[in-house]
Amino acid sequence: MRRRRGLWLLIGAGLALGGCDVSRRVADAISPDVASLADRCAAITRLAMPAGYLEITQRSSENAGVTALVAHVEGVRSDLPAGAAERDIATECRFTNTTLTEFRWLKGGPPAPPTPPAIGTP
Repeated sequence: MRRRRGLWLLIGAGLALGGCDVSRRVADAISPDVASLADRCAAITRLAMPAGYLEITQRSSENAGVTALVAHVEGVRSDLPAGAAERDIATECRFTNTTLTEFRWLKGGPPAPPTPPAIGTP
């Protein structure tokens, strides 16, 4: 009986520790205690780029009020040839009280989803 309980305890601890790695990677991208807001915006931009071949070249932030801050990130997609139009990317993240409230692609990025037809149009 003790062995069985010990085995279940060991399995539970292994599962808990296995999930820590996944949650740590996501938390590093959004945790306000780990990085500056410009760094968080860069991490969110990497998460939002589906290809994953992104080199961040510039990041900055500026005050947008007492509780608001806007971070700008620029980067280059290394999976595209040098002359490609979509190679350069730029994003903007708006934070209010260090909480992400808006994320926008300013340049490049994944294509926008198609707009559904209006109701009642053939």
